[in-house]
Parts: sequence; structure tokens; C-alpha cells
Amino acid sequence: MLSYKKRSGVATFLLIICGALGTNDVISVQEGRHARVLPCPIPEDISPCTCSVDVDGAIDMDCSHVESEEQLARVFSATIPFPNFRRLVISQNTPLRSLQRGVLGEASFREIYVIGSVLQEVQEGALNNSHATLTDIRIYANNLSVFPFRELPLFASLLRLDLNHNNLSSFPLLHSDVLSYIDLGYNHISELPSEGFRNLSQLAEVHLAGNRVQEIHTGTFAGYAKLAFVSLGDNQLTYVYPGAFQLTSIQHNSVLLHNNLITSLEVNAIAGVVEGFVSLHNNTITTLNEESLRPLLEERVQVDLSANPLTCGCDVAWILIDETMLSLIDDDATCISGELLVELDPKIYIDLCQIR
Repeated sequence: MLSYKKRSGVATFLLIICGALGTNDVISVQEGRHARVLPCPIPEDISPCTCSVDVDGAIDMDCSHVESEEQLARVFSATIPFPNFRRLVISQNTPLRSLQRGVLGEASFREIYVIGSVLQEVQEGALNNSHATLTDIRIYANNLSVFPFRELPLFASLLRLDLNHNNLSSFPLLHSDVLSYIDLGYNHISELPSEGFRNLSQLAEVHLAGNRVQEIHTGTFAGYAKLAFVSLGDNQLTYVYPGAFQLTSIQHNSVLLHNNLITSLEVNAIAGVVEGFVSLHNNTITTLNEESLRPLLEERVQVDLSANPLTCGCDVAWILIDETMLSLIDDDATCISGELLVELDPKIYIDLCQIR
């Protein structure tokens, strides 16, 4: 055992060396323990989690290697001199199945990433200390079926909620004055209520691809001043009611309905898409209804109709005789007989369809 004077001398020597090297790090010298760089905790106290600090002083905690809920709770019950973290990361973890109330101690986070793991639930109160700070929650590619959606109004800064590729079975209660981005894609949601987003006043981007939704009702995506992107590809859509999409945001917005079972686009089903993009790729559309498509094309909207069994009868004549309209249809749109829509001879349609 070193005497007090010798230990003091060693510490002084280390500080002199650090000063000579020009480091600004504050080092804690303790026998048998790794040196700590503030503002991180002592490494042994939070193992198997690790702490890192970026050049701006933001603190991140990576707990990808925790082996149980109890171990995670022990980590955050340690002495943490600066409990205001930027990010918590748990990636490719197989033991952790629940974020329990109180498990994160006094720590708060601005971002939480749980990725490619087996997390099944986030209990009510698990994120209490982050109500004021969280801007970004990404819990995707897990087994999540329980999340404290009722607490959303308490997250005063939460802009992004990404829960894609999980086991959510029904559309949740959503209420927030700040949330602008939500991803519930690739879950098991079959019913999409027309009022589902009504309490998200700042909604700008919605991802619901890969669920089991069959219909989109009137008003579901109407009346949102900032809504510019909606994805419902890879569902089981057969019908989109008139007035389902009534976007009022700025230009270059998009509606994605690819890989569904839509047989026709109803009049006024999609409106307000200006100089944007509508994907109807790989549905079961046979005829191109002028009354429903012309308003989109007149707003210079790019429309993807590829991989649909188009009959290419007189219903396409109005497009073929207008080069501007035709240029807005995807070049891969193909008739059921194999011809590309863009390669059809408009003169034939002028004669056979008696177009003047």
C-alpha cells in the first residue's frame, strides 16, 4: 500500500504529464479503477454500459450489453455526476424485454434508440425524467407491444416517434402538440380510424407501411397544415374513400399507396398534392379514371402506375393526346397486353375513341 504522500505524489505527477500533453480532460485517479473522463461516470460503476462524450460535450450512454432489467437498474442507480444525457442506445440486445418504471434512475435523455433487440414493453413512468427533454424516440425492430401512448402529451419536446417493425396490434391513442413525425410501419394494425391523428396538430410525416389496413376513410388525412408525406404501402388496401387525403401543406408532398389491392382511384380520394408524388405501383387498377387523375396531373404531380393490369382502352386516350399529362405518368406503366403506356400511338386512340 502506497503511503499518503506517495499516492499524492503519483497523482501530482499524472496531472503534470497531462498538462504537458495539452489535454483538457479531468482525470480521476483511484487505485484499481480505470481513469474517468468527466462528465462521464466511473466506468466500473456503469459496466456493462459505456459512456462517451463528443466534442461539444454531449454525453451518450450505450447499454447494448446489459443482461437483465435488474442490471440496467443497477447501472442507473450508480453515482452519475451529470445525469442529463443526449442519447441512450441499446442495440442488438437479447436479454432485455422491458423498460420498467424507475429503471433509468434520475437520468434524462434527449434521444432513446432501442434497435434490433427483443424489447416487449415500455412501462408507464419508465421515461418520466425525460418528459421535458426527449425529442426523438426510436424503438424499432423489436417485439414491442406495450408503449405508454397516454403519456405523449407530457413529452413537451418530442418531435419524432419511430416504432416500426414491432408487434403493435391496434392503432394507439395519439395526442401531442409537438410531434411531427410518426412511424408505426410494419406492425399488425388493421383498423385506421378517421380521427386517429386528429390530436397531432403539428403532424408532417406519417409512416404506416407494412400493416393490415384495408380502407382509408374520408378525412383521415385532411386538415393538417403541415402534413406533407404519408406512406401506406404494403398494406391490404382495397378502397380509399373520397376525401381521405386532403393535403394543404406546401409543394412537393407525397402519398405512397404501392403494393396494395386498390382497383380504382375514387374521385377526390387524393387532393392537395402539388408538384409532388403519388405511388399506386403494384395495385390492381385496370382503368384510368380521368375525373380522379386529371386534377393530380394538372397540379404537376408525378404518378407511378407501374405494375398495374391496365387495359389501355379508350380510358387512357385523354392522357396519350396530352404530352404534358403523359410525361407525369411513370415510364414503366404497362398495359396488360405488355405494351408500355408511353409507347402507345395516340393517333390510333384519336380515331378509335372518336376524340376531337
